[in-house]
Amino acid sequence: MKAHRFRANGLTLNCLDYGGEGKTPMLFLHGGSAHAHWWDFVAPAFVDDFHVLALDQRGHGDSEWADEWAYGSRHYVSDLDQVIDAWGFGAPILVGHSMGAHNVLAYASEHSEKRRNRHAVTRRSTRRRAISRFCLARHWQKRKSSITSHCGASDSRTTAHGSTRSIGAR
Repeated sequence: MKAHRFRANGLTLNCLDYGGEGKTPMLFLHGGSAHAHWWDFVAPAFVDDFHVLALDQRGHGDSEWADEWAYGSRHYVSDLDQVIDAWGFGAPILVGHSMGAHNVLAYASEHSEKRRNRHAVTRRSTRRRAISRFCLARHWQKRKSSITSHCGASDSRTTAHGSTRSIGAR
């Protein structure tokens, strides 16, 4: 196994490389209070099919800490965006656990064109629903104006839960 170092938002971030160079990249993101080596027993199983990497997110593992508090979702997502832009491996499949899953979903909602797929592994279904609602709300906010202008005031659409509701004035 080798390690890569990437600069993101002024910090040096460590990224473990399990092998599979030249294949579609698969990037694992750990949960809170964890580090990239958390994936040591899982990641090697994917090397035959993918270029497998695991990122130490800021303030974790062998990555640098920020001088001032900067550990919100927007900071992790910005780091991830800069790492993926700089690494030269192409758009990855993203896999995250717990906090890493949250960061994967937040990243995917903002940068869907820069990832191949995403998988979020969480423990509680309520947390998963909350994250999904957050991502759907962000997606809806971005698309709302184009949907309203395209559909007209009295059009109806099927929601994520399968029910139909009217869009526009009530």
